[in-house]
Amino acid sequence: DEHGKTSASPQKSDVNSNVFTLSTMDTVYYSPTSIEVTVEGRYEPQIIWFIGGQAYSSQNNPHLTPTISSAWSGSKKTFNLAFDMSGFEISMSPFTVRGTVSFGDATDSTFDTVTTNIYKREFVESLPASTTFRNADIPKEFLCSALGEVKELLTLSWKIGDVLVDDEVEHVTLTDESDSSSTTTKISKLTITTNKPTFDAQFKCIATWSGLNGKSIESTSDVNAVGVAVDEYTFSTGSSGDGVISCVVWGDSPPHSVTWSNERGDAITNQPDETEIADSITEGITYTHTLTVKKMTFGDQGKYTCSVVFVENETPVNVVTTLNKLSASFEPATPYFVHEKTVQFSCVYNGLDDPQKIEWFRSSTDDAENLISNSDAKYTITTGNFNEASRTKTSVITVENVEVTDSGDYTCKWTTENFNPKSTMVVSVRLLTTPSTTVYSTDGSIKITCNYEGTTSGTMEWYYNSQKLEDAADDAITINPGSLQSNAQQYTLTITDVTPPENAGSYSCVLSFTDGDSLRASTEVVVRKSSSVDRAGTAESTIVVTGDELSARCLMEGDKVPSGVTWTKGGDNIVFDGSTKIENTNTKQLESSVKFFSNITIKSFDFADEDSYICSFIFGDGNNVQSTIEVVSAKITNNECEFVDIRTETSKTLTCAYHGSSAATAVSFTLPDDSVVAGVLAEFSAGGDASTAGSQTGSYAVSSVSEASSGSYKCTFTLTGGKTVEFIQRLTARKAVIESSAGLNANLIVQSSITLTCTVASGARSLDWYKGAVKLIEEQDYERIKVSESDDLVSKITFDIADDSAGSYTCRAVQYDDFCPTEETFDSEPVAVSIIAAAPITNPASATAYGGASHVFECVFPNPFGADYNEITWSFKSAGDSVARPMIGNGDVYNDQNERVIDGTKASDSSVANEISTTLTIGSVNSDAAGEYICSIKWGTISIKSAAATLTVREISSPPETTNVAKGGEAKFTCKTSGDSAALITFHKTISDESVGTVVVTEATSGDIVTTTGILTIAGVTAAEHGIEYYCKAAWGENGVESGNVFLSVLDITSSTETVWGLAGNVAEFKCYSDALLKANANGDPYLVNKQKTYADAQISWEFFDTSDTSWKSTASNSRFVVKTTMRSDDGVSLSPMSLNNLEEGDNDLKVRCNIAYQTDAANNFYGGTVTSGELTMKIGSITSFTSSKSDPLVGETITLTCTATGETAPTFSFTTRGKNNFDTTFFKLVKAATVTSVDSVHTAEYTTETLRVNTMINGQVFNCLADYGSAQKTEKELTVTTYFNCADVTWK
Repeated sequence: DEHGKTSASPQKSDVNSNVFTLSTMDTVYYSPTSIEVTVEGRYEPQIIWFIGGQAYSSQNNPHLTPTISSAWSGSKKTFNLAFDMSGFEISMSPFTVRGTVSFGDATDSTFDTVTTNIYKREFVESLPASTTFRNADIPKEFLCSALGEVKELLTLSWKIGDVLVDDEVEHVTLTDESDSSSTTTKISKLTITTNKPTFDAQFKCIATWSGLNGKSIESTSDVNAVGVAVDEYTFSTGSSGDGVISCVVWGDSPPHSVTWSNERGDAITNQPDETEIADSITEGITYTHTLTVKKMTFGDQGKYTCSVVFVENETPVNVVTTLNKLSASFEPATPYFVHEKTVQFSCVYNGLDDPQKIEWFRSSTDDAENLISNSDAKYTITTGNFNEASRTKTSVITVENVEVTDSGDYTCKWTTENFNPKSTMVVSVRLLTTPSTTVYSTDGSIKITCNYEGTTSGTMEWYYNSQKLEDAADDAITINPGSLQSNAQQYTLTITDVTPPENAGSYSCVLSFTDGDSLRASTEVVVRKSSSVDRAGTAESTIVVTGDELSARCLMEGDKVPSGVTWTKGGDNIVFDGSTKIENTNTKQLESSVKFFSNITIKSFDFADEDSYICSFIFGDGNNVQSTIEVVSAKITNNECEFVDIRTETSKTLTCAYHGSSAATAVSFTLPDDSVVAGVLAEFSAGGDASTAGSQTGSYAVSSVSEASSGSYKCTFTLTGGKTVEFIQRLTARKAVIESSAGLNANLIVQSSITLTCTVASGARSLDWYKGAVKLIEEQDYERIKVSESDDLVSKITFDIADDSAGSYTCRAVQYDDFCPTEETFDSEPVAVSIIAAAPITNPASATAYGGASHVFECVFPNPFGADYNEITWSFKSAGDSVARPMIGNGDVYNDQNERVIDGTKASDSSVANEISTTLTIGSVNSDAAGEYICSIKWGTISIKSAAATLTVREISSPPETTNVAKGGEAKFTCKTSGDSAALITFHKTISDESVGTVVVTEATSGDIVTTTGILTIAGVTAAEHGIEYYCKAAWGENGVESGNVFLSVLDITSSTETVWGLAGNVAEFKCYSDALLKANANGDPYLVNKQKTYADAQISWEFFDTSDTSWKSTASNSRFVVKTTMRSDDGVSLSPMSLNNLEEGDNDLKVRCNIAYQTDAANNFYGGTVTSGELTMKIGSITSFTSSKSDPLVGETITLTCTATGETAPTFSFTTRGKNNFDTTFFKLVKAATVTSVDSVHTAEYTTETLRVNTMINGQVFNCLADYGSAQKTEKELTVTTYFNCADVTWK
């Protein structure tokens, strides 16, 4: 038992006959898990297992599948519950298990086992069963993960072979990869950092749980390590010895091939006295291959490659070693360039043996007089220990207080038992310095010096930060290389026009030599620059004061804020009092510099305050900067506001006056569009004394003044030295523009109206209207019309023309604003209004017209303007219109659907003096033309309108329409008229014009319109009436109108299957064809609605004739009848099938008929009814007789078989014998094949055969006649023919 088992004290039931023993373990952690309970006693126990607190069942525990078993051992019964936990999910939650023991009817007592907690312990991620790795796989990682109840009880450890992996094991690292959030799982990673033969072993990951239920489980992997290695460095065995390289290969089998090559890639082979490749030496899984370089020289030094192919055709694995000859060398390598006052370099020994001593010489030779003593204060020599791994030893010499004269050769020599390697170093001392680490620029230029000490001259380059500086022609940079004298040379760099952001920073001089050496020296340059600037920060050396206040600003840009600022005027310090003389400062920190501003304000500035002003910025390091400002007094006076009424003036001259100490050199004017033009400059008039300013004027003439001329004009005087002084004056150019809907000379009729619009471009303060000298009053004299918003000032008014409206109308505008407050008044041009009388000579006359006819209106107007242009229009107002609508085009009217409802034609005639007439002809009059007609004439803004003429229309407003009707049904034709009175309505056949039927007439009046409706009804329509055309006639007294022809279409049953044949036991189908498409005319064209064919709806039913009571009954009463879905063809014929199933012989002569109940469709003028077909007869096909010409023939006689059948067509007859699918020729033979004759629906087949032998022993031959009607419909009949011997032929003996 894996988890152990102990016995508890016996527990006894009420009958004291049973005890049970069970596990006392509280928890079980690993798989498989087995829980066992043993009960002994007289009575048979039972047990119920509880898992997770619930009685176990597959429904309660669908994911747990334990094995439950029990067995007897003597008087003991053992119950076992076992789990195979390997199939559980890794994330399985713990659960409990317990059992309840009972003893059936012996006692009601039950006993519970100890509750057991089940956890899962196993590897979440195991090691692979086996794996192989090579050099290319390094680092190689192995991951192992296990889980249990709590990870604090779990440890993960590793073994490689029998070696427990810990910190002492080389080339292996262990890391804990566990997720801190997990309480049950630990993850360990083992990493192989170097491929070694020792790793060809079994790897184990061991999971160990501590505590009461401690246990270990392990996951293993058979690792095949395959690799190759050489030492990184190898050496010769002496000054003239061999170089030996060993290439060690390991794996589960020898490599396919091992080859060698040098660092040029040349293959190495066995060469006598040069190279030797020894045979492989095998030890276990290692295979050692050796290359020997004989009597090695320095030329043999370098990298050697061992290439191993493990399996044929694989890519080789290459390992490289560096082979060195026993030697001495310098680090750094010769030549060595010294740039500091102290220098240190090393001599490195390479060889197999530890050298005995090291000696240094101040020469290229190791003569004794050149030996450097370690006691010399200038030199310090230190030598390290021999490095066994790299086979090297290093000696370091340090030279103090280096001078140029220390340049030259230095030699080191190592002494060994067999060889004394030595090496020589060439040392060049070169020094490059700057006089100071910081250079200040306070005058706008930079000068930097670099001093060189050395024995040879080099090439100098200068850099600002990392940017190389070049000395180009006519630029701000000058480079002077100087010359080498007494081992010294001075180089200089000069830059003019410098600024802090662009030029402050690190400057370097870089001196390079042809031997590859280079030196660098650097200095920091601080640039401080002072300048006078305006408020925008633009430099200005002169300030022109145009008012009574001076504002000046000095800017210092540099590395930091100055400690103080002073201002002087004419050499005297300015004392700032905070009221009339004010000074303040502010600072702006930039990315690489500081801008410091000093601002001054001198109030009550006058002409006498002109002078030179100097600002000085003071620094604690004494590197101060200053700048000078020339201050000049200059003022301009002029008329700030100029106004021009451009309706009366076309030009304007603008004038401004300059006041200053000296004459201006030029004057210009900046126009509103920002263009600049030269002005006219007058002579300068000097002042009376030194403290009084002189004066000078400038002028500019604005020609062709328009609204666009309005705006600000800047008068600018240019002073000596280029400074300018300027002043703004405003020119306002305005014009009141009037527009009239009737022109500036308006000749209007009374009752018309006029619209006046006044516009002042660019705006004005107000606009008023005048008639003559009288100001008009809004709402009393005119109505204001709202206009859209505009930058212009616009006033739009309208008023009706009355008898006293004649006169002169103007608008008057007032201009002023905050800048130019003086009011300026200006008028528009006048509009002259005159009055004429207006009325037509002849108004159009009211009339009555009939539908389809035409009508002409005439109208005559006075023509006071002779042949002048005029516009004549007609307008129409129907009963539903609120206002008359203009007739468009040549006199047409369209409805809201853009359909023309009135077709009019206009004409005019002006042949009569002082008159002009117009006619309007209305063609094809209909009710839409009924209404009022008005004619109008217009000459420009003058118009005359006639009185309205009313046209009354009498018409057939709704003519009869083509009608479809079911045969036997009732058809109706409807004809409606509209007019001012009722009409007499009659119907007529088109072919004879004769009046038909009785018309039922009704009347309805709406307003002035009387609607008369006549309906013609045709009852019991027959098929013979299909295709007759009709029309209706409407009469008002002697006059009237006729409708167009309409068509009567009759829908009927077109055909049916009068006789249907079938066989007993099969199915027969009856078909009934009927009209479904509504027709539009006698040609059979379809009746279209929205361009779509229209079909009649119909209900189909079938009946059969019941001979028992001689009545027709619905087929629905007999289940053998099946009415199928009606189908409709593209040409509008409906097919209605009905089948009769399980035909019987008694169905012969059965009668059926179909009924088509057409449904009325009033919307499409279709009138329904029921149409019944004729009788359809059922015929049953069958074999009516099957006979033989002789039923008892003798052997040798010929007989004829006759088979008769009925059917629509002759069936296919076949004759066979019983039990055969063909004719059995044992007793009969064919004489003549079957022949078929038909008379109407009776068909007879004859078959002739000859008897061959007696068949009495089989009780005669059965013959079969089969009639095949096709479609798997067959019927058959049998007869028996018995053949006898002809006794006359018998011979008796």
